[in-house]
Amino acid sequence: MNRNTIIGSILMVLIFIAMVWVNQPTPEQIEEQRRLNDSIRQAEIIRQMDEAMARNVAKDTLRLDSLSQFVQDSIQTLRTQQRYGNLAAAATGTESVVTLRNENVAVDISTRGGMIEAVRLLQYTDYKGDTLHLFNADENENYFTIYTVAGKYVTTKDLYFQPIAQTDSTVTLRLATSDGARLDFIYTLPAGSYVVGFDIQGKDLDAMISPTQPSLSLTWNQRLPRTEKGRTFEERYSNLYYKYKDESPDYLSNTSNDNETVSGDMTWIGYNNQFFSSALISKTPFNAGQLVSHNLKEDEDALHIKHYQSELEFDINLSQTDINRMAYYFGPNDYWLLDDIDEEVAARLDMSEDELNLQKLVSVGWGILGWINRFIVIPVFHFLGSFISNYGIIILLLTLFIKLLVFPFTYKSMVSGSKMRIFQKLPEVQALNEKYPNQEQAMEKQQAMMSLMGKAGVSSMGGCLPMLLQMPVLLALFYFFPTSIELRGESFLWADDLSSYDAIFEWNTYIPLISWIFDNHVSLFCLLMTVTNIGYQYIMMKQNPTQNSMPGMKFMMYVMPLLFFGILNNYSSGLSYYYFLSTLISILQTWAVKASMNEEKILAEMKDNLKHPKPAKGCLGGDWMARAQEMQRQQQAELRRQQEKRMKSGKH
Repeated sequence: MNRNTIIGSILMVLIFIAMVWVNQPTPEQIEEQRRLNDSIRQAEIIRQMDEAMARNVAKDTLRLDSLSQFVQDSIQTLRTQQRYGNLAAAATGTESVVTLRNENVAVDISTRGGMIEAVRLLQYTDYKGDTLHLFNADENENYFTIYTVAGKYVTTKDLYFQPIAQTDSTVTLRLATSDGARLDFIYTLPAGSYVVGFDIQGKDLDAMISPTQPSLSLTWNQRLPRTEKGRTFEERYSNLYYKYKDESPDYLSNTSNDNETVSGDMTWIGYNNQFFSSALISKTPFNAGQLVSHNLKEDEDALHIKHYQSELEFDINLSQTDINRMAYYFGPNDYWLLDDIDEEVAARLDMSEDELNLQKLVSVGWGILGWINRFIVIPVFHFLGSFISNYGIIILLLTLFIKLLVFPFTYKSMVSGSKMRIFQKLPEVQALNEKYPNQEQAMEKQQAMMSLMGKAGVSSMGGCLPMLLQMPVLLALFYFFPTSIELRGESFLWADDLSSYDAIFEWNTYIPLISWIFDNHVSLFCLLMTVTNIGYQYIMMKQNPTQNSMPGMKFMMYVMPLLFFGILNNYSSGLSYYYFLSTLISILQTWAVKASMNEEKILAEMKDNLKHPKPAKGCLGGDWMARAQEMQRQQQAELRRQQEKRMKSGKH
């Protein structure tokens, strides 16, 4: 190392020492740094203390929450034990759904309550095209109330059942007590059936059930869902049915809210809409309770039609091992199917079919109208449907059959009308028209005309009995078509559903009165029926000219078809189609009868009768004409007395 290098290194060391000495902190700066370090250490200590305190508070809060929850759970356990007694363990659980299914029905049963909560009919669809739900879980509430020895009651809807022995067609739901007693609900759905067997079996429940109260009380509430396109007639044909043991089935009002206090042995109740029903049948009759039907307005609930409520008591044995048999029917209102259901349920419950009569769930009319439908219309309709699939053709054949059946009466009525028309050609009739030209003489003219008709052997009422005999048939069909499930969903020509209206023109705007009458649509079959009916009335007016002289008759003959147009526009298109065919056939029959009559011969017979008068026979007996004439004479005499009285009072 040379001398210069050594000198440079020494100088650099001296410079570094000088810089360190010059830049060392003053005593004030050292004190300030010490204070800063102390503050940092204190802040860190405080933070650590805060974190420790927060952890302790959280632990204390958790301990307090746990203690509070423990206290609440203990109180709840005590309350549950106090209310449910031996059934306390069943008051808690997890709800699940058990489904029984065959090719016709799917039934959902909830383990909470052990009762049926939803039913689907797999062979049918609703008006939207979806699988038809007879009711869903949120529309149906069904449970039993058990009265205990402690004077309290327990509802099964608050208890959890355990499913055992479960298959696709059967399941047993068991409610067990802490002392070994149990209550079993046993459900069975046979293949191809609409009947769900429901058996109740208890064992060793004596210590729990009150000896002074009914064994069970049934509550069944249901909001009836809408399933059809036409709400108006679904409402009209929806009813709550019930049957006492020795009486015919009856039902609550279908047009207003109604109720029935149960007094006597009731074997079944049915929640019924236009085409489907839910019914509960019990071998042990219900002997007390209340039935309620409440109509739901469309603006109140657009998806449901009615609200049905049933509170029913019955005495069954739950203390032994006896099986208390019941059965549900979930299915269509099919008249022939329900006849088979009567047999199936009667065999299952060991009852007679007379105790059931579930066919009454089908609304076919009252009195003679129901008889006509049950013994004539339904058998013929069913027979034709057994080998013809097109229900438009079936209705045509049914119309021809009914017109043929009543033709003897129709023929007599038409002949009587033709004779009235021929009678107008007599010179004596023309003479009476000239003798009594004024409207004020109408009474005298009518009396003289009836006297002349009696001498000629003509009765103005000769066709009244045939017409009266036809009316029950027409009215019976008025009930049959809207409730015939065979027509539901069946299409013909432009009508896509013969059980509902066939709208060819619809609108959404509300038009006062028009919308109220026609419900914002026009049905084509109903329109054709109306036009044909007006034509028929025109022909009848020509056939019987005497009606033209009757005040208001001509007006009414044309107004009535228009009134029926407004009434039937919302009805089953199958009904309008039938009336259209029936009227068209009547027109053809009228022309045929008129063409077959020898008017000259009939006119000659009338003239001969005027020379040798014979008593005319009306529809109410041989002396009807004489009684009618005497009545008119009395009316005319009374009218004259009143006129004379008014004239005398006017003079004074």
